[in-house]
Amino acid sequence: MSDQFVLQAQKYLNNTYQNNSQWVMLTENGNTGTAMMEGLVRAFQLQNGVPNATGYLGPYTVQVMKNLPTISKMDPEDDADPNVCLIQCALFCKGYHAGGITGIYYTNGVNAVKEMQSDGSIEVTGTINWKVWMGLFSLNWF
Repeated sequence: MSDQFVLQAQKYLNNTYQNNSQWVMLTENGNTGTAMMEGLVRAFQLQNGVPNATGYLGPYTVQVMKNLPTISKMDPEDDADPNVCLIQCALFCKGYHAGGITGIYYTNGVNAVKEMQSDGSIEVTGTINWKVWMGLFSLNWF
């Protein structure tokens, strides 16, 4: 079933990364599935300097996630963060309403992450740490 927010995420990712030779264009159909999840991982890898972006969540990519600073609720006037855009896209793909793809981690995103954390039986903090990254970018977690 097609979802307008997943479609928005597909368009965002294609527009953002289309000029990178390692990017694989996503079909813009609003469907979450393996190709979409691989696209999210590939976008994360490209955004965070992982060599040889494969779209697979391997040990190197997980270590990069673990080394990222924790993201807490932002001020609406803060500069957009590309990693927050990826989190917002991933939240849509997992069925959580993140507001929009703004790069500002604010009320809707915080509430969506809290809901995801609760559903995943991990500590509910509303902050984005490596466990949130893993939960949102892996097909193996809930």
